[in-house]
Amino acid sequence: MNDKSFSLEIVTPERVIFNGKATHVKAPGQNGYFGVLVHHEPFMIMLRPGSVTIENGKEKSVFATAYGFCTIANDNMLMLVDSAEKPQDIDKSRAEKARDRAIERLKNKYDPDIDIPRAQRALARAMNRLDVA
Repeated sequence: MNDKSFSLEIVTPERVIFNGKATHVKAPGQNGYFGVLVHHEPFMIMLRPGSVTIENGKEKSVFATAYGFCTIANDNMLMLVDSAEKPQDIDKSRAEKARDRAIERLKNKYDPDIDIPRAQRALARAMNRLDVA
């Protein structure tokens, strides 16, 4: 590992999505985006749906991620997320349908059979996938 890079691993329940080096990572924390460089102070943070941008020198990768957690310690960053997708792997039609279903559910917010927090999470995930795609 060179002097300016650190280890990054992005893991979903199904698989390891990314395991490599990074010189800079921008990720969606619960209270807004944050950036990580080598020798970052140790911390743990909750993640919300958003785009994760990974830079390693001139190389750049972007992933649409969902809810999860991130830890940073000793130049190792670990992101445990519900899902993560590369832009080219996102099915835009499926994401649009998910967005539309969530919006429709939220219109019926007074229906006791509608789980509002779940619909809000689904809308956030769908909008993020569409933004990254």
